[in-house]
Amino acid sequence: MNWRQLGPILASLLGIGVLCAIAGGAVGYRLGRDAVRARANPETWHAHATRRFDAIVKPTPEQSRRVDAHLTATLSELREIRNDTITRTAAAVDRLVAKVESELTPEQRVAFESLKPRRGEVGLEVLSEPH
Repeated sequence: MNWRQLGPILASLLGIGVLCAIAGGAVGYRLGRDAVRARANPETWHAHATRRFDAIVKPTPEQSRRVDAHLTATLSELREIRNDTITRTAAAVDRLVAKVESELTPEQRVAFESLKPRRGEVGLEVLSEPH
């Protein structure tokens, strides 16, 4: 086999590899994002904590019912904490936006509009630090 025949074959294989890498990256990103969102959900935490506790501690059925009652009671507290955190985060971002806008010229404010988070977009992800 000569280079004229081998070139297109290698280029095709390289193209297939690049396409697979891009598709795999997109799927992995989406699955990871969904996993992070699910982990932040109190109901998901409850189910995970119950399964892990049962697997490691192996409680009796009565103990399992009592522990589940404690977890369920704590779940409402976790929801309140989460909602409070989201509300406080949104308020802090709103204050930041107002302070930044006060420093800008009218032309800069128009450009800044594209950077401002929209209502509903502000969540716990703004607290994550880049790695």
